[in-house]
Amino acid sequence: VFLGCGIAWVVLARDVPAGEAPPPRESLSQYLRVATSSKSVWLIAAAVGLGMATSTAYMGLFPQALIDTHAFNPEAAGITTAVLSLGSIAGSLVGPLVCQRIGNVKTVLITIVVAGGVTKLLSWLDFGGVEIWALLLLNGAFGAAAGPILEALPAAFPEIGHRYAGSAGGVVGSASLAISFALPLAISGVSGFNYSLNLGLEALFFTLAVIPIVLLPHLPGSHKKRKPQAQARQR
Repeated sequence: VFLGCGIAWVVLARDVPAGEAPPPRESLSQYLRVATSSKSVWLIAAAVGLGMATSTAYMGLFPQALIDTHAFNPEAAGITTAVLSLGSIAGSLVGPLVCQRIGNVKTVLITIVVAGGVTKLLSWLDFGGVEIWALLLLNGAFGAAAGPILEALPAAFPEIGHRYAGSAGGVVGSASLAISFALPLAISGVSGFNYSLNLGLEALFFTLAVIPIVLLPHLPGSHKKRKPQAQARQR
């Protein structure tokens, strides 16, 4: 599938949209300098990294925790964890649509992150309750909903724009992958075989992504546009 998408991109995609001139050529160092000098890019990288690291580690540890703690067999643990994956797919699709509908990007992101941390914690502490399937779906959805929104944000910042969005995306991707490697190792080193502590720390660090989100500057166009009829009444 990945190879097919790559071929389709090469064959069908255009380097420059119709009616637009190609951007002026600049050195690679200039693109990297602009991207790495933006505080907003690093804040997004931190938020994406915390979300990616904790959601991936949580989903990877969850089936083994079910086997060792709740005496699940591997098949049942895998099926249960698949509910998290279904929620993640839904969240990745619905999250950006909800953000576009509401319009206030920071408010949506803060809500998603806080709700994601809470559902991650409750999914383990309250495992076995009648509402567990709904919790697992919400856990997966909130765990994945913020990622696509955050990764699309660099182009909205004046110092980045569409011109440097690719370089900024590379910085975000590289930094978030480094966090995704280091953070689960650190949490595992602290928690050892204590699954409750490990999953609880994953939930905590997921919620901490709210800090870089709050520190982001005002986003252009982050509020819904007023309808022309409402504007006309005020004139």
